[in-house]
Amino acid sequence: MRRAAVVATIFLLTRAASPGAVSFRFYGAARAGVSSFRESLFNPGNLAVEFLGWRRGPLSSLAATAEIESDALSLHWRLDLQGSAVQGESGAWRRELRIGQLFLQKDLSERWVLAVGRSIQRWGTGYVFNPTDVAAPERELGDPDNTERRAVGLDMIKLERFSATSSLAFCLLARMETRGRWRLTSPRLALRFYKNAWDTDLSLVALFSREETPVVGLNGSRVFGERLEIHGEFAIQKNSYRPYHAALVESRPESGGDSFLDFKKDDGRLYVQGLLGFQYTFPGGILWVAEYYHRGQGYSLSEWRTLIGHVRGMNAGLAGPEAGPALEGILAGLAAYAPRGTMRDYLVNYLQNLGTGVVEWRIGWLLNLADMGGVWFPEFRLAFRNGFTFFLRSYIFLGRGTSEFGAFPRSRVLEGGLRFRL
Repeated sequence: MRRAAVVATIFLLTRAASPGAVSFRFYGAARAGVSSFRESLFNPGNLAVEFLGWRRGPLSSLAATAEIESDALSLHWRLDLQGSAVQGESGAWRRELRIGQLFLQKDLSERWVLAVGRSIQRWGTGYVFNPTDVAAPERELGDPDNTERRAVGLDMIKLERFSATSSLAFCLLARMETRGRWRLTSPRLALRFYKNAWDTDLSLVALFSREETPVVGLNGSRVFGERLEIHGEFAIQKNSYRPYHAALVESRPESGGDSFLDFKKDDGRLYVQGLLGFQYTFPGGILWVAEYYHRGQGYSLSEWRTLIGHVRGMNAGLAGPEAGPALEGILAGLAAYAPRGTMRDYLVNYLQNLGTGVVEWRIGWLLNLADMGGVWFPEFRLAFRNGFTFFLRSYIFLGRGTSEFGAFPRSRVLEGGLRFRL
């Protein structure tokens, strides 16, 4: 928080000393939400919810983002300063100030552009899932357009060359560490070659790092007429560097040992991520977005069943003398859940109007194709021309008791609030 305040102050002082056009935008949001819980394999007798201190609510949050852009000293400047106050499960408020973007951009010539700082790049074609978007933060399932300005860019130095129908970008990515002396850690090199050919946007993408094997991918999109767009992405990587639950390699993980192990990081297999989707606009301004997503690094159905079998054993142990370690094992298993899905194959659909009037709505559905569990996330909005929007949305987790979403302790989340822009 202190670093964000210092950097923002330096930026504003530098900008104030330089003449030039300035663009300023301000976004704010206030929301409150309640959750419903259920007994499940990961929450037997509501013990997990009680132990973790989760409560129904209501829990509130406040957020504000100031976006400043200007052209001065032959440079293009951009600062996104994000502030938030979030009420935790205990009821206490946690405040945070962070930099979403902070970069400067320089045209070196008619073809070459240099950018330095923290930036959000979008190299993928997918609406939600982006296997080849190696230089971007992940999109949120409930806010893929980053309407609420929660996305944080990556620290980078980018050099890009443009021509009439193509571009070539080099990105040196790193993480800025500020504890002790400032330094860049985990350096990676990202490359993208973009080409428009046969009315189709094509990109070849690669990511290189010291810690992992290279990621190589290809994406493309094409518009047909005025209503249909088709897009796809494909990426491969040798080895999987994701931690997996120890139950996949041990019949009974030892108490006190690591619950998750990266035992696939040297297995020599090629892991594939793929995406195929479309966007179609119906008469009347109704947009339908559908995507099939495959992530080879996710849990297979048999691996998920092995994990569920382990959790069942922990449930049975709650009645014995080792009830404490059994509950710890159940809680540790919750870490297998990922924000946008834990397993391998998903289908996501969005149906929404395009905001031509005051009333806006969107209905989304994420379906796990392995166990047919899923999440509904409908949202309704009243959007006024003065920039104020009232919204109400929900996340509803459905599925059998052994499915990914049916075993999750939360069954529903309902939240509403106000968003505005100035």
